[in-house]
Amino acid sequence: MDTLLAENKRPHYLPLLVKAWEKAIGMPELHYTFPKPQMNSVSHFFAWVRWARERISFLGDEVSAVASPSGELYPMFTVEFQEMMLGFVLDDYSPGLITRIINAEWYDFMVKHRGENHVLFKVLRAFPHFAELVIKTWEARVRAPTPLRYTLPAYVKHFHPQRYVTLFLYLNNRTKIGGETVFPYSLDRYSDEKIVREGMDECSSGLAV
Repeated sequence: MDTLLAENKRPHYLPLLVKAWEKAIGMPELHYTFPKPQMNSVSHFFAWVRWARERISFLGDEVSAVASPSGELYPMFTVEFQEMMLGFVLDDYSPGLITRIINAEWYDFMVKHRGENHVLFKVLRAFPHFAELVIKTWEARVRAPTPLRYTLPAYVKHFHPQRYVTLFLYLNNRTKIGGETVFPYSLDRYSDEKIVREGMDECSSGLAV
């Protein structure tokens, strides 16, 4: 168990082990619900990027050119955008204000490693409220109208953008070499036509691409 829960091991296996035990016991009253993972600002940052991109698309010309899809401050999931936002925070605010949100040690770390990859994310993981400062910095830079100003929700589910990129790259490759991928639990359909495939039964349901 110590190996399972050690840092850089496989702690995410624990819910699967508990579920397997519950299935073997077969007693609903012993079902355990794991608490939600502790929030970190990375989740807020990703959620804001998604929200901002959707709002910019909806608002159209109400948004300044610099924040438009062709502008240099258009919100993105890239490392370059993260580095740029960290630089804006360091440039736009005094050390005293920033250290009230984080601390002097982390501020020195940000200054020392400015321009390096994933520095912003390290700070976001350590200080849940730092995402709000980053977002407010962007809003001030682009002079965001009221509909483009974001309020952090109490909780957002964490997700990994690179997982979506991996999926898209895989699907693009499948179109080149042939074959299809079936998502049996998808509610989307290309048509109402019933397709029967050989092999596993679930391959005849869901969405095939």
